[in-house]
Amino acid sequence: MTYMLDTIGERLRKVRESKGLTIDELSEKCGLTSGHIGRIERDDSRNPRFETIQKLAEALGVNPEDILYPKETPARPREAFDAPNYIPRDIPVIGLTRAGRGGFYDDQGFPVGEGFRKVHRPIDVKDPNAYALMVEGDSMSPMLEKGWIVYVCPNHCYENGDLVVVALRSDEVMIKKLRKSDGMLILQSINPAYEPLILVPDGFRFIHKVCLIKPK
Repeated sequence: MTYMLDTIGERLRKVRESKGLTIDELSEKCGLTSGHIGRIERDDSRNPRFETIQKLAEALGVNPEDILYPKETPARPREAFDAPNYIPRDIPVIGLTRAGRGGFYDDQGFPVGEGFRKVHRPIDVKDPNAYALMVEGDSMSPMLEKGWIVYVCPNHCYENGDLVVVALRSDEVMIKKLRKSDGMLILQSINPAYEPLILVPDGFRFIHKVCLIKPK
């Protein structure tokens, strides 16, 4: 089970501290003022320039995306059920359009609530927090067609090229193909009629890996 560091400032501070550097020492290495770095770490500077993040990343010996985007970090397992090792037989089918308050997900991006339609858990889906989504629209056609079901494993790590479910800060939820390029995360549709979407740093709540597709 993993949790995510939510802001650029939190991620920068954690990386800096892991390298054993003070803000002043990092300032000397990257050429930015201590005050500027401090403002980024306090999240007073909400949208630092990519060039700034690149300088910090080079000085810290990491990739820019390690600072720009949430990185899953080990944490205590979330006990979503009374018995921690219990894996429910059925999986809820969650709506694609609601991710925020009053929606279908909690603050960690796990499905919550009652009254969902349930589908039988495939034998290969072991994640106790797994849920399913029914595909809407044609942006992922022909890979995914309207009415198909995708199974989502929020505790699995996603990689470049994976199909993922993304919840934006605007509370919109979408299924896309994830691509990493030059420190950026890009959401791609399969249907060429739809333009790629570049994820703005801190512009999303969670990214979950699609682990299985079930055609209609």
